[in-house]
Amino acid sequence: MSGMPSTFSSSVMRVALVGAAALVAGGGCVMDSVVQQEENQIRALVKEIDTCEARLRWLGRGIRTLETKAGAGATAEKKRRFQQALAKSGLRVTSRGPEIVVTLASTVLFDPGEATIQEEAKVPLIDLARAISEAFDGRVVRVEGHTDNTRPRRTRAVYPTNWELSAARSLAVMRFLSEMGGIKKGWIFPAAYGEHRPVASNETAEGRELNRRVDIVILPPVGVERVTTAELDQ
Repeated sequence: MSGMPSTFSSSVMRVALVGAAALVAGGGCVMDSVVQQEENQIRALVKEIDTCEARLRWLGRGIRTLETKAGAGATAEKKRRFQQALAKSGLRVTSRGPEIVVTLASTVLFDPGEATIQEEAKVPLIDLARAISEAFDGRVVRVEGHTDNTRPRRTRAVYPTNWELSAARSLAVMRFLSEMGGIKKGWIFPAAYGEHRPVASNETAEGRELNRRVDIVILPPVGVERVTTAELDQ
């Protein structure tokens, strides 16, 4: 009988070990199932996030498109108001790609070969400066001087070439627009092209008269999409 407890204990131990092994095996299956469920949930969440991000990107593109169209519409409206304001002064407004150009004939602004603004040209220039400040505040303005291909005669000692003459004229108009018209000094600058950017043939008197001009160019804001003349005139 003395061996029975030992045999019984061994049997009980074996049963306990087998049961523990079974529990461990069963627990492993349960754990695998839980992990699988969590992985499936994570995959579903990732997929949902991807779908949401795709929708946000689509909405963002739509918003940018609307903003671009609204910006073009605002530019067109500004140009219409600008043209109306300058119509009384007889100034011509055109578009050069995204730029707005106001052309002033040199025959109206200056005496031949001179760079002093005539008295009768000062009122239209003040009207122009006010219109630019009201419609395009914060936009950079370039004042371009242009001539025909006829070299200065009476003032050749002062202006040896048409570059010097066009530079003096653009500076004179720039200073007047800023000092008398109120355009901010940091937002306006001159450019001199002489005879090298004609808009008509210099073979005729009419063509030479068109080439003698000062162009006031209102530059577009940085990053603004190109706006064509046809779009502005709609």
